[in-house]
Amino acid sequence: MHKHRIIDCHSHIGLDNTWEKEGILLEYINNAKSQGITESLLMPVPMPIMSIGNYSITPVMLGSDGENNFIVQRVKNSNGEHALPISQNPYQYANLMLYQQISTYNNKGINLHFVPLIHPLFDTIEYLKQLILFFNPIAFKIHGYSSIISPYEIDIEFWELIHYYNIPLIIHTDCDISNTVQTLDTLYRNENSPFNWIELLEKYSIKAYLTHGVRLSEISCRIINESPNLVVGLGPDGLLTTCRGRMYSNAPYLETLFSKVNTEKICFDIDYPWNVVSYDNKEFDWDSINRITALGLTDSELEKVLYENAKSFFSL
Repeated sequence: MHKHRIIDCHSHIGLDNTWEKEGILLEYINNAKSQGITESLLMPVPMPIMSIGNYSITPVMLGSDGENNFIVQRVKNSNGEHALPISQNPYQYANLMLYQQISTYNNKGINLHFVPLIHPLFDTIEYLKQLILFFNPIAFKIHGYSSIISPYEIDIEFWELIHYYNIPLIIHTDCDISNTVQTLDTLYRNENSPFNWIELLEKYSIKAYLTHGVRLSEISCRIINESPNLVVGLGPDGLLTTCRGRMYSNAPYLETLFSKVNTEKICFDIDYPWNVVSYDNKEFDWDSINRITALGLTDSELEKVLYENAKSFFSL
């Protein structure tokens, strides 16, 4: 148990369509408590599988008809798998299910905060307003790559709504520099580069928590250091250490992040259930706090990274 107060700013609950590990709330709570985590921001997994009767539904994913790629809602039942058009407000059911779970288990020793997963292209403004007024969320999560989003496709009305209500966004960042062949997968990963998001966030004066150490992007780190609206999440540090093709630097991950980004701008997160050793070895890794404390930070700096920065940024 660590002496510092700890906030986990970014973890997921649910079964994802492309990930072998399921985010189970009680499993998360038990492990987080053993690490000394006192508060957690929880959101649905990026591509949630929702079981409704005999149907298994993934509301947004990249599909193929053998010739063309397209964005679909995948529905499976006893008659097979079907690709259907995406519905409005695709994550509505997943959000409600997670909110119900958090309401049930919020007395287990950790203060759990519900963060709705949103889709800026398919969510209606009316639905987003309902989320704001009913749940009073401390943040919204945008998973750009797994939601098949290019930030430049987002309508100005969305940005104006987020700015008006001053709700922080938690944004997945990505890149793929491992292959010169431009596939649709690499296209969407690179469209969700931290700099692309930062350019729009700064334009509309939006508060945002940019995940995955902004992939160690030099220009992104410099802008975050200077912006009053932006912070960076460091998790899952164990997995990111092995993601060479999806990082802008091959230098040691944590050491490089702390050398590029001011301590006041870095926040801790687990990124459960992606807190694994590697993509090949999906054993859960809960040792990130020890790796951070081993960096030689002062007690004051550790308190900022593990607790104070998040408390201030999310107004907890």
